[in-house]
Amino acid sequence: MLSFLHMLNRMSFIFKNGYTLLSNCQYDPFSCQRYDTDFNFLIELNNCVFSMNCVYSGSGGILYISNTQKNLRISNSVFFSCHVSSNFDGGAIYLVANSSNLQNICAYYCSSRYFLFGFLDCLYENYLGFLSITKCNEVFSGVHPIAMVRGFQVIKSLNSSYNKVLQSSGFGNNIPSNFLMEYCQLSNNQAQTSICLHLHGNKGTISFINIIHNNSPNSYGVSLFDGSAQYALDNVVASNNTDILLYSTSGQVLVSESFIFHTNQIISGPIQIQTNCIFEFTNAIHINFYSTHLCESENRLPLFTGYHKMKIILGMFIVFGIISSELY
Repeated sequence: MLSFLHMLNRMSFIFKNGYTLLSNCQYDPFSCQRYDTDFNFLIELNNCVFSMNCVYSGSGGILYISNTQKNLRISNSVFFSCHVSSNFDGGAIYLVANSSNLQNICAYYCSSRYFLFGFLDCLYENYLGFLSITKCNEVFSGVHPIAMVRGFQVIKSLNSSYNKVLQSSGFGNNIPSNFLMEYCQLSNNQAQTSICLHLHGNKGTISFINIIHNNSPNSYGVSLFDGSAQYALDNVVASNNTDILLYSTSGQVLVSESFIFHTNQIISGPIQIQTNCIFEFTNAIHINFYSTHLCESENRLPLFTGYHKMKIILGMFIVFGIISSELY
């Protein structure tokens, strides 16, 4: 098993009762070999730094799992410059499993045909917390920096920014059993054809999200709600996006308590914007920034009240962020 990873510093590698733990490791950027796991119920990666100096010929440049009985946990890790060839998917991760839990992750400059950083297809639960995906692709190619399929999908504090793709430049999903997205930022993403945020499911809630400086050159909108979905959006800041802002094909989308500054067409399809939304910035919104090492994220989190401190540990790098956002 160790032949799949060449460690440049100390590591612990444990097999016990169907449990795999890989921690405090670094991936040899010249090995161009992938960590395949064909056994063990739980796979956990912690405090790892992965970087490739090659293009892997297969889906999942760093990690490939295709077994719906498996569970994946990744925390406090960095994926830098992970690539697979143009006819494969998942620049760093390709996962079909029972559940996934990714927390405190930095993904920078990853590429593939679809799902530039990762593809997460889980039967039970898909969870993302404090994930930063930036500068995936320097040219217009690929679809989705990250995508989720099936399961109860929870996304908290996602920063997806400065990505260049053919379509779906920020985030995409499909057929979740339920969906929650909060305290996230989609900014400065560019799509050659359409869409920044692409949601295709039955129902979901989106709260406290910034959608800023994104585009969607065709009629599908910067945010596309596909299918017969029922979505509720609140505390959204949408500013300086181009083309149609919100597009729904057939479902119902309700937008409330949000700030929308958009000079082009705002909605298309069955979307209702409540009267408690503000369509011009008459008040000042103060949002400080934090940056993550290797990520160049300059992430804005739309926390409208209170004063927050957060500490994010990314591999060997410790990032302190102080975020305040007040209206006056």
